[in-house]
Amino acid sequence: MSNPLLILAGMQKIDLVIKAMDDEAKAYEKKIAGLCTELERVKSLIAVVDKELEGISTLLGEVNTRITQSNDRIKKNEERIRSVSGNKELKALNKETSTASKIIRQAEKDAADLNSRKVEQGLLREARELEAEGITSEIESLRAELAEKALKWQEALDGKKAEREVLRANLSDSMYGVYERIRENRQGMAVVPLRQEACQGCYMHIPTQLYVKLRRGDEEIIRCPHCDRILYVEDTPSPEEAL
Repeated sequence: MSNPLLILAGMQKIDLVIKAMDDEAKAYEKKIAGLCTELERVKSLIAVVDKELEGISTLLGEVNTRITQSNDRIKKNEERIRSVSGNKELKALNKETSTASKIIRQAEKDAADLNSRKVEQGLLREARELEAEGITSEIESLRAELAEKALKWQEALDGKKAEREVLRANLSDSMYGVYERIRENRQGMAVVPLRQEACQGCYMHIPTQLYVKLRRGDEEIIRCPHCDRILYVEDTPSPEEAL
């Protein structure tokens, strides 16, 4: 059987490549999810504006009705005035006409204010719509990028998995189990190099006797006494040479 340390180092490199692809895919998905949440927020703001515009339209309808009714009242009063002979009735009609005119002036002012609000809300809605369109476009772009990369990742993943199976076949079940347990407990890093007698997983120095064993190239698996990761020296032959 080939040197298990070299095999484990090779497997670690493959697993890191696989993990990097998986992490990048998750990063895309996280960004897309965040944009989808933001899009829903903007859509809810558009809904608020739409409700405001609906309320303004209702109020404008009521104001226009007041203006119409008051104009009708003035017109009728003008017709009645022509046939009125009594001073008391004439005063009553004039007073009613004056009141109607005041109602019209106030209604026209209210209509102007409402139309101003309508324009403001309309501009706000346009801005929100542009924002939503921009977010939607970004989501679609990211999804297209992710789909394109996913095809490349799958092809690369198939190749890496095949390489990994070759290495796995040269490891005992117990040794592979140790590797997987450490990898799970150490954020995917089970095998790390040793530089200047320091573990590159936790950056702590190891005892000299362990360093000597590693330099001798023994097949014995040596683990960092501090972080429990499997150690190897960087000038160790490549995983391909191990096979």
